[in-house]
Amino acid sequence: MKAYGEGRLPISCHFVEADIFNARVRKAEDFYAIEINNSVPLLMMILFGALLSHEEMLPNLDHGDVLATDEILPAIADPLDFGNRATWQVALTKERSFAALTLADMCSFFIFCHEIGHVVAGHADALHELDGEDEIAELVSVARPSKITDEVRQAWELDADAVAATLLMSLIEELLHFRSSRAELEAFLGETETALPNLLATVVAALFAFFCYVTGARDRLDLKSSHPHPLVRAHCLHDMILAAAISKWPIDREDFERCFDDRLDESMRALDQIGLLPGSVFDDGFAERIAEETAWQIQNQKRVRTEFSPWSWINWG
Repeated sequence: MKAYGEGRLPISCHFVEADIFNARVRKAEDFYAIEINNSVPLLMMILFGALLSHEEMLPNLDHGDVLATDEILPAIADPLDFGNRATWQVALTKERSFAALTLADMCSFFIFCHEIGHVVAGHADALHELDGEDEIAELVSVARPSKITDEVRQAWELDADAVAATLLMSLIEELLHFRSSRAELEAFLGETETALPNLLATVVAALFAFFCYVTGARDRLDLKSSHPHPLVRAHCLHDMILAAAISKWPIDREDFERCFDDRLDESMRALDQIGLLPGSVFDDGFAERIAEETAWQIQNQKRVRTEFSPWSWINWG
């Protein structure tokens, strides 16, 4: 609300019908409109239900014989093509069902906050003024306007992620506050002394899984696309989430890094189980390429922030 300031146009949020998984923000005459496909919450529940059905993800949670959910569900394998279906087994204990729904809520909330980020970071205004376009769509491929390059769009995506990471702290704080109110929440958060770093790391790993899903598992994750690679985006989000959390709580960084490595590895294993992990992650030299690309994206983000500061409602500092 501080960044929003006085005299700004209001933001209106709607769920809309569409045949692809998409979210977009557009500038109308009297307001900014955030429009999210109405299937997003359901698809997130199915995705994390399938991931948590594998012991590889969050192995500390109960995966015994007593199941709260045991279904075979028709899933959308490619969010850009709702006709491309898969069948996923969702078999969850009570603890794992709770975790799946919580992570689905986290990702759905992140999508909404990410779109808010495009507004308050000035992207919608800059796009409208420079190119006469009124819409930033997350997934639909369109011809790129000449003044808004892919490099700029990649930086904008990371800036919107940074806003979303900050806004996510309210939801993280709520989960920590109600820790003792429900046994499944206690199990999800883990040991008291590491509950915060574990939760932060779990959120980043879940968002990495979400990024892999929406980008597609067809190994078309080109490092030069208009979105950063899911692993690059996850490593950048690692820094954003940590910075936002440190402003609110004391955090043991070693605990966080250890939890992050574990949760990310678990997420990759579970994604591989349901066919959503790009095969390129197993290529020789891939980790080095990701590190180089992450460093480049951070520098690119700083450059673009300076270039587009006249439109930003945020003083990035």
